[in-house]
Amino acid sequence: MGNMYEWLVGLFGTDLSDYLWGYDCTALDYVNAQVYTGIGVVTIGVALLSVLCFYWWIDHPRWANRWVPWLVCGAAICGINLLIGAIWTLRLLNAGAIGECMHVMDINCWMFGLANAIDTAILFIVLSFILKRFVSKKNQHTPWRSQFWVLHK
Repeated sequence: MGNMYEWLVGLFGTDLSDYLWGYDCTALDYVNAQVYTGIGVVTIGVALLSVLCFYWWIDHPRWANRWVPWLVCGAAICGINLLIGAIWTLRLLNAGAIGECMHVMDINCWMFGLANAIDTAILFIVLSFILKRFVSKKNQHTPWRSQFWVLHK
């Protein structure tokens, strides 16, 4: 799961990344449980549930072929996952779980939340492209028409 965050490690720093991979300052080795796994599962779960809700449950004909409701839903999910990533790591930092040898500050945790939001945006777009055709009855073409999935007679 941590691989989906590694391309954005420049945003939140290598010290926080090492801790999330399971690095322990006292053992000087990766012996702790990976925190990336929990955050990644929650991030993917929230993104998947949001796409399913948008295309299946909120499926309203007024929103067919419209960008705005889709963008609002995507921005809301990115905001939720930003808070999940930031608060999760801030709680670890404030509880003293992140060792003193790691130079992690509050801004690193908030930047990790931003990295989580960026990953969520990409995941939201990919899941929308994949699931909209199979789940939605009225919004199959929201936010764009997908000629890739259309089978011609």
